[in-house]
Amino acid sequence: MHGLLEGWLNDETLTLRKLERKLLAMVKKAVRRLLVIFLERLDRHLQRSRDKSRYELRGRAGRDVETLVGAVRIKRRRYVDRQEGRDVYLLDERLQLAKWARVSDGVVEGGVLSAVETSFRGGRDVLKEFTGYQVISHETIRRAVLRLADRMRRDDARRAACAQGARVVKELFVAADGMWASLQGRGRGPREAKVAAIHEGWRVRQGAEGRGDYTLVRPRYVSGLDDADGFWERVRGAVAAEYRDIDDTLVVLNGDDAAWIAGGAEHFGTCLYQRDRYHVARDLRQALATQPEGLRAAMQALRRGDAGAVVGTVVAACRDAEPGAAQERLARLGADLAASGETIVDYRLRLRALGHAVNPGWRGLGAAEATVKRYKHRIAGRGSPGGGAGQPGQAGTCRHSTAG
Repeated sequence: MHGLLEGWLNDETLTLRKLERKLLAMVKKAVRRLLVIFLERLDRHLQRSRDKSRYELRGRAGRDVETLVGAVRIKRRRYVDRQEGRDVYLLDERLQLAKWARVSDGVVEGGVLSAVETSFRGGRDVLKEFTGYQVISHETIRRAVLRLADRMRRDDARRAACAQGARVVKELFVAADGMWASLQGRGRGPREAKVAAIHEGWRVRQGAEGRGDYTLVRPRYVSGLDDADGFWERVRGAVAAEYRDIDDTLVVLNGDDAAWIAGGAEHFGTCLYQRDRYHVARDLRQALATQPEGLRAAMQALRRGDAGAVVGTVVAACRDAEPGAAQERLARLGADLAASGETIVDYRLRLRALGHAVNPGWRGLGAAEATVKRYKHRIAGRGSPGGGAGQPGQAGTCRHSTAG
């Protein structure tokens, strides 16, 4: 080791990146040796502690497995299971290593987690950068994601059927959105993927109250390609699996004007639907771009929660506009906002009007939109919206449920 380090001292081409790679290679080599030593000891332990009346030792056999620290060759003992009449490797069973698995679960998990942030090929490339060679293909990662989807979809259905959540809250917040995902495979084509972010509210992550950075409290995410009813039943199942008496819990639902989002309110006992005010404000700015006075009046009415004044301002602007595309846009927006009614009003104002206590820490429902957009980015164009329900505490604060 001393001689090796001395040699590096005289390497004028040495950079921090090269040094990191050299040291990482040494660490991985040492860990591979330790891994093999431990597995051999574990195999001997299983030999000594086995049920000798059931497992008859027949020899040893090796297998190669790609791990996070590189390829290792495992030599383990082969037995005949007299009870079931089959060959078994007790070490493989103890490690939960599938019979034909070429790569460890750690490698597959690393590829899947990297693919969530990038793509299937991106996950493959992250592992390649770490190991120094292509340890797994993007197709293997894709298949792993699909298997995960199937398993987690089954978990969703089981939780929805059991509905044995124990956590008690007074309010839950749900932000929903949809996007078109291009699916891989002949004849599949684009389909609308749906995403919902479920949380208990907000807390300050850093900075002062009112000016700081906020994070969602106990977030859970559900996404998939179901039809509207199927999707909301899975959302309800995810909520019911964690919370008690959900039909007596106030659910505040936020989304754009898509009918399938508004229809989600029907799947909860007490639900207040709010049409996403970011989209409402955007539509007003676009339609009233050439009428600054009208835009100012509409935005002021929107802020104070006067839905009738918002509609009246748009209708008046339409009446005063010159015939053409701009007037037609104003007419459509006026009719749309009139049909939306009170749903364009901030949920906090509506709850106060109903006599419901409003926590001063509650924020505008668009505050969850950045999180939903992140999931939209991960899904759109990937060819797979993923699969299944995550459990509390997985991947930091992220609990994610998806299904095809």
